[in-house]
Amino acid sequence: MIKLKEEISDTVDSILREITTDINDELPNDHQIVFDKDTIIWGQEGVLDSFSLVTVLVKIETELTSHYGKPIRLIDSKAMSQASSPFRTLETLADHIQTTLKANGIENE
Repeated sequence: MIKLKEEISDTVDSILREITTDINDELPNDHQIVFDKDTIIWGQEGVLDSFSLVTVLVKIETELTSHYGKPIRLIDSKAMSQASSPFRTLETLADHIQTTLKANGIENE
C-alpha cells in the first residue's frame, strides 16, 4: 500500500484512510474523496462543506486521542488563523496532524 506521504506515520495514514472510507460511504459518487495528497477536501473547490469538514476533523481527533491516550485537538485558533488552511488538501491535513502530534510530544511510529 502506498502511503499518502512518506513522512507521515502509519497510524496517521491508517486513520485518514479509514475516515476517508467512512465519509465516502455517506457522500454522493460525484463528491467522493480520492485518497491522494492533492485531493482538495475543503475550500472553494473542496468536496466537503464546513459542517462535513468539522465532522471529519472531530472523527480524526477522536481516533488520535483513542490511539495515543491523550487529547489531540486539530481545530484551534492557530490552525484557523493561518493564511493557507491546513485543512485544504489531504496532504496539508496530514502535515497539520503530524505537527500537532509533535507539539503534543508524540513522534512518528
